[in-house]
Amino acid sequence: MAKSQNQNNGDIKPFIHQRQIVSAPQAFPDISYFFLCGGYGCGKSFSIVLMIICLCKRYSGKDVTIGLCSTTITLLKKTVILDLEKILKKTNSPFVYNQQDNIITIGTIRFLLIATGQPTDIYGPNINICLCDEIDELAEMKAIEAHKALSERTRITLPDGRKPFIMYFSTVHGYRGLYKIVQKLRRDRLRYCLVRGLTRNNTSLDPAYVKNLYAIYDDNERMAYLEGMFVNLMAGRVYPEYDERKHRIKPFEVGAEYTVMIGQDLNSGFSKAAAVIKKDGRLYVTCGWSFDEIGHAPEEMRKKYVQNEILWFPDCAGKEIIKGYKQQIIDWGIQCRIGSANPRILDRLFYVNKLFRMGLLYVFNTKETDELSEALKVRAYDQNGKPEKGQGEKAPDHFCDALEYVIYRIVRSDPEFMNLKELSRENVNENGYLNIAGKNV
Repeated sequence: MAKSQNQNNGDIKPFIHQRQIVSAPQAFPDISYFFLCGGYGCGKSFSIVLMIICLCKRYSGKDVTIGLCSTTITLLKKTVILDLEKILKKTNSPFVYNQQDNIITIGTIRFLLIATGQPTDIYGPNINICLCDEIDELAEMKAIEAHKALSERTRITLPDGRKPFIMYFSTVHGYRGLYKIVQKLRRDRLRYCLVRGLTRNNTSLDPAYVKNLYAIYDDNERMAYLEGMFVNLMAGRVYPEYDERKHRIKPFEVGAEYTVMIGQDLNSGFSKAAAVIKKDGRLYVTCGWSFDEIGHAPEEMRKKYVQNEILWFPDCAGKEIIKGYKQQIIDWGIQCRIGSANPRILDRLFYVNKLFRMGLLYVFNTKETDELSEALKVRAYDQNGKPEKGQGEKAPDHFCDALEYVIYRIVRSDPEFMNLKELSRENVNENGYLNIAGKNV
């Protein structure tokens, strides 16, 4: 997590956007909504820590209750609370952390830990201030529902007469929840303060790291993920980085020394799959399958790669289908890997596109990959700005989903792709694997 610079000997010098957002509530006492729309790594979470310190000083001795929010309590503990505890201990500042009730007390000020991932559970306490981290990580409707719930609970005037207020600290994910919240405030003629935190303004980051970030993002992504601007990230082709002229290559022999990793989309009556291998630090899509009978998949995979180790990453939403032929998978010597849930679509698309952009992903130019290549070329966003989901087995999303499943798992688990993993915008826990060989799923 990115922090402010010069923290030695208790000396904290905030970055320009941190100074702006922390001072904003006192500078604009008639405003109830504040936003730090920050680029990746600009220090958004640490801005919350700085805000907490300022609020504790300002309202010392007063009875104040503050909501401290993130998508999950677990994430909040790993980011904001972790840094807050370090600073409090370093400065010998007394505090009480009731982990059972998720309450932190500093002097007379109580901080209630709230998960925004379940908006319907946000009820009960009335608070003076709300500090909310990464609301745009939520699905659009959940973000809007969470904003409504937090606005309803943040309603107690502060001891100095200042009106209650909410502060959001988040990366921008296009025209999604955070954008819709700001637009509604504008339509309702409610005043708000918005600060943009540029990634490059975090001077503690390695310049090479920042350069790499700018290199892997396209223009719109740079504006959103590095400069905190609202732009349309869901337009045109779903895989704009895929160029058939560059990324379809002459096939080479897949010897027994290679591990074949297969992603499979599962649907009733038909199924698509994509095989990937790694060679010299690059990934190659070596085969695509279209199965009329899903139960025939293990046999066809093994006959294609007789001597290879095979790892299988299926559609996690198809657990009921997996149950029907799990034993066949095991009998054909295929190692089955299944995540606890399918990774988010946004993250899957990110990895596929960036691997193409960085010259780390290629597709064999064979009949076996023709349909998959065509799917990568034509899949577009629907009228709601989401990757289109077609009807029937010829829809392009089935091959694309299969490829995304395996690519996501490779990037998240292979040390050679750690750089891409670290540069990604993903801020959620990695889905674990469950080895289902010999187990009930």
